[in-house]
Amino acid sequence: MDPLELTLGIGLAGLLVAVAGYFAYRQQQTLRQLRHDTDLSLDDRRYLHRQVVRRLFSSVLLVILAGFLAGWYFLEPDMEALSGPVNPAGEIPESAKEALRFFAYYWIAAMLVFLVVLVLAVYDILATARFGARHRRQLAEDRRATLEAEVERLQRDRHRLNGGL
Repeated sequence: MDPLELTLGIGLAGLLVAVAGYFAYRQQQTLRQLRHDTDLSLDDRRYLHRQVVRRLFSSVLLVILAGFLAGWYFLEPDMEALSGPVNPAGEIPESAKEALRFFAYYWIAAMLVFLVVLVLAVYDILATARFGARHRRQLAEDRRATLEAEVERLQRDRHRLNGGL
């Protein structure tokens, strides 16, 4: 096993665990804040709660992915044994086929976990965009209502200054 490959693999697995731990910690803080903050609207509370669930689930999946990556270094010596001399008759022993199937399923499962992490990340981005758009619309409506109230007040003041005509 190449030491550089081992070092990079362990470093990547450690980075995945560190990122997962950081985001899990931040989501725990958000959850605590949600419990104590009663000023949030129901829609905002629902958005934040769903965001926490998505991100905590993604953190768990990142730890699982790190486990897949670290586990590969324990399985790699078995894979190297499969690359031994090839049978000239072209027959692959059944044990080698079983090992190859296991390694294929192992990486398929790892890639499925990675795919779910990516799908959750895209969904989180879209949910955040919808949340921002809803708040921009609310701000525009509030601004319009404030301006209309100000115009109405100015018209009343002007009418009163003109002697109530």
